[in-house]
Amino acid sequence: MCTLSWLPLEGGYELLFSRDERHDRAPELPAAVHDGEGTTYLAPTDSQAGGHWLAVNHHGLTVALLNDDLARPPAPGAPSRGQLVRCLAGSSSAAQALGRLQEDPDLERYAGFTLFLRDASGPARVVTVSHGELSVAEGDGLAPLSSSSLDPERARAVRGASWERLVAPAPSVEALHRFHLAAGPEGPDAFSPCMDREDAATRSLCRVQVSGDAVRLAHAIGRPDRARLPEPLVLART
Repeated sequence: MCTLSWLPLEGGYELLFSRDERHDRAPELPAAVHDGEGTTYLAPTDSQAGGHWLAVNHHGLTVALLNDDLARPPAPGAPSRGQLVRCLAGSSSAAQALGRLQEDPDLERYAGFTLFLRDASGPARVVTVSHGELSVAEGDGLAPLSSSSLDPERARAVRGASWERLVAPAPSVEALHRFHLAAGPEGPDAFSPCMDREDAATRSLCRVQVSGDAVRLAHAIGRPDRARLPEPLVLART
């Protein structure tokens, strides 16, 4: 239950990720600086399972995870899908992260998911894993990505229509923000990018900025139409 969008920019890209989550899941932890295999990265943390749904490292690589909640459940004892982001955040490029994922011996034990990979040289790679089978699509024209535990196809259709109305005519950083704040005619509903329903809601918004000399991550906890993005954490690009 999430929505991800991005925009290529000179020397890098801008990315927004809305995390939709059930009300009974433990609170998320604010974005912080982490170290993975000698690589410094920025990421918020899922306090319940200990993994990440998004991370960006000092190489300019972003790894982001969207669950396929209607896929088969994980095998008994399988690690959290959020641990994949933690493991891949130490990669130096999208190509390296993809190679490591393809070699993962536990891949078929995970429930289904979509993994987003992009570095500063682009383009985006969108990896879909279902029943242990991996497929890869490539291109920045794949935006936006979304998932829903209620009705994935309807959520993609509604959010896709919002994208065509708000972003497609004139893509910009400001348009991405308008898209992630978009709601239904009477406010946030079960399928709008800014989502709210009886058992779940959009819980946070992350903004990633990758430029020629720096990487930034701002993480606002709360429904995006109510929570303001704080000053970002910053890493120097290497």
